[in-house]
Amino acid sequence: MNSEDNVLMNGFERTEYEAEPERLGEIAEKLDDVLMYLKNELAGKNQIINNQSAEIQRLRSVVDQRQKQLEKTQDKLEELESRSESNRQLINKLLGDISHYQNDIEWYKRTYEKRSFWGVMKEKIAKVTVPQKNQQDAIE
Repeated sequence: MNSEDNVLMNGFERTEYEAEPERLGEIAEKLDDVLMYLKNELAGKNQIINNQSAEIQRLRSVVDQRQKQLEKTQDKLEELESRSESNRQLINKLLGDISHYQNDIEWYKRTYEKRSFWGVMKEKIAKVTVPQKNQQDAIE
């Protein structure tokens, strides 16, 4: 036999050793033990994989919820920023209006109180002092 004929389908070499029947029983028993151990290991690993898969699903669910919550918060923030900007513009407009109204009031005072006939009369009356004699008569 050449070396290629000695190779079995599973890659191991064929040996000339003929095992005794009781020795084959021991080997079969040990192989059964190894097979049982491997099946138990496989079942344990599958359980771990299933547990980890469930945990991954739970964590993905939590991440999705947090993502949705974050998006809602960002939308709310954008809305509040927009509202804040609108309020700031309104406040600036109102401050400008107040300034214009103050200028209008000052113009009104200059035009109608200080320069008008009544304004001039009011100033003159305010400047006139009552003589002492007239003050005593006014008191009595």
